[in-house]
Amino acid sequence: MPYADNHGVRIHYEVEGQGPPLVLSHGFSMTSEDWREYGYVAGLQDRFTLILMDSRGYGASNKPHDPSAYIRPLLVGDVIAVIDKLRFSQVHFWGWSMGGDMAYALAQSAPERLRRVIIGGACAGPAAEPDRPDEFRDSVEQGGGAWLVELWKQHLPISTAQEARLRQLDIQALSAGMRAPFPSLESIPPTMSMPCLLYIGESEGDYDCALKDSQRMPNARFVSIPGFNHFDTWARSEVVLPHVLEFLGEG
Repeated sequence: MPYADNHGVRIHYEVEGQGPPLVLSHGFSMTSEDWREYGYVAGLQDRFTLILMDSRGYGASNKPHDPSAYIRPLLVGDVIAVIDKLRFSQVHFWGWSMGGDMAYALAQSAPERLRRVIIGGACAGPAAEPDRPDEFRDSVEQGGGAWLVELWKQHLPISTAQEARLRQLDIQALSAGMRAPFPSLESIPPTMSMPCLLYIGESEGDYDCALKDSQRMPNARFVSIPGFNHFDTWARSEVVLPHVLEFLGEG
């Protein structure tokens, strides 16, 4: 398996396809394999060199159990370590949900490395407070992979392979990631001069926030998907991919 090293933390990645480089950054409780399973790799690999990363704490990447290992500068460093190892000076970047947070963080810390940015199901929200009561975090910590399986099944039929991935998640690593301090990114959208595509389902809780972000970006396109919630927007790659391919085809 190929890995990049970021100060002793090994980040697993895989490369598929051919064309301009496009990093795919997955969401919470997912791995890079979900991009394959839900049809994104098949829809993109003929046009792009896809860089599929397992975020630290997930998949085949290292899984620290200390919240301090998940601060944004280190997460940004993971992405930079991968693209440096592959010798790409610039990449397109597509972040879904948790990966969308990474897109904002990269635009803040390393904008020169980004050609075009795609953000799905996410926005530049307020600061995360690690010690604040959090019902979702508590449910993950107490229920583990079994609770996450049931959460997904409430919204989507999931495959046997995805259920296995959810049950194998390192809950201590996920907990550490949720308990890391995350300063607000709300000041970042106006600084994002690179072309950006934001898409989100109309039923998602972050809808208004994402729309506001797009309006504050100098060069952004906003796609609203009627009737979709967060899980729908992820699972229906056939709806999302045409917007992404059109956007990336312009640059």
